[in-house]
Amino acid sequence: MQTSDNRNLSAELSFILGTIIALVGVTALIYSANSGRLFTLILAAALFTTSLIFMRLALILRRSQRYFFVSIFLLFSAFFLALQLFGFLNAPIIKLWPLLVINVGISFFSAGIFTWRKIRFSFLIPSVAFLLMGLLFLLFSLGLVGFSFKAFFLQWWPVLLIASGFLLLIASLSERQK
Repeated sequence: MQTSDNRNLSAELSFILGTIIALVGVTALIYSANSGRLFTLILAAALFTTSLIFMRLALILRRSQRYFFVSIFLLFSAFFLALQLFGFLNAPIIKLWPLLVINVGISFFSAGIFTWRKIRFSFLIPSVAFLLMGLLFLLFSLGLVGFSFKAFFLQWWPVLLIASGFLLLIASLSERQK
């Protein structure tokens, strides 16, 4: 027998899933009509609306970090689309994909603060890693460096491994001290 909380959660998830499917259907319909700017505008609005739904869920479910992460991720995705739509980001969307990696870092950090009400290394280290990776990928994606990502990676991959190992060690030691 399901408890009242499980039924409420199930109803809430069904509502969210239905909303997302309907929004995706509407945006796909508009996109199929070859209305690029209109599609981007509606997609940004759909992401913003879905973000608000997940924020509500995060608050209802007593500081659920998963829902808060999704909410912040969708909110920033809508923000980036709006910036691109209104001409503040002059590169095509296909070259701006590293902004999604940066967005993961911001969302992960925000979810950690939301859940624990303080900065924890278990959220800080991956957040900073995603931010740095996103910035690095953005430099290459926009062609702001004079060599390829492949050349960079082939030369510097051992340093990236060492840095990753040290970050994991620091995170592990900081969590053990608590």
